[in-house]
Amino acid sequence: MTLRRLSSATQAGTAPLLLLHPLGVTSEFWDQIAADLSDLELLTLDLPGHGSSPLLPEGLSVRTIAEWVVELLTEAGLTKVSVVGVSLGGLIAQHLAGYHPDLVERLILVDTVPIYPEPVSAMWLERARLARESGPGQFAAPTLDTWFTKEAITRGHAEIGFVRDSIERMDAESYAANCEVLASADLTNIAEVIKAPTLIVCGDDDLPAFTQAADWFAEHLTSALPVVWIAPARHAAILELPAEFARAVHAFLSSPA
Repeated sequence: MTLRRLSSATQAGTAPLLLLHPLGVTSEFWDQIAADLSDLELLTLDLPGHGSSPLLPEGLSVRTIAEWVVELLTEAGLTKVSVVGVSLGGLIAQHLAGYHPDLVERLILVDTVPIYPEPVSAMWLERARLARESGPGQFAAPTLDTWFTKEAITRGHAEIGFVRDSIERMDAESYAANCEVLASADLTNIAEVIKAPTLIVCGDDDLPAFTQAADWFAEHLTSALPVVWIAPARHAAILELPAEFARAVHAFLSSPA
């Protein structure tokens, strides 16, 4: 697997922006958003078990995925990036910023958590079990309801079909293994060592685990700015309202470190 370049534009003094997608989709998650960020150098990839990237032979965890990302960046000759991570991608982004501070210039955490509450963690384990039994397609409709507002679903937002089709096409074991990554993730202890300036973005109507986590990040990350709430939006806030997300990113990247 190699990095996919969405935009080659560069701005003086600005590191390339590495975009990490959520569970169940691929790097194409970023294609619509890229149009509003086309003045920046944008890089993305398919996380293990998604799209063209197979599961890792050593197994999946936040650590193994993050170190795999570091290897890809090193192979590409990249020594400094800013990182945007959504949900699963946000967990990976936190690990990168905490354990590879020289690599991460700035951090953007979108609709993600440092750890899931126990009932949600148990839900991810049950979802892994059911995916292995009957495939991940059964989770397409619930995911759409969680990710998008009713208005977006009703009007047939352009990304609805992409998300649904991505989940339905995903290999059962790959989906299950990534659910288990979410269930076991705990990055609460590295919050205090993340020094990169951090932007926190969240849909105002996302599930409580994510809205509460946004406030937690703002309180516990020493270099975090106030939360940017995208409204009205749910878990896929930046797909539904990409221009609002792009404005926040541009303002953040142009601000003093």
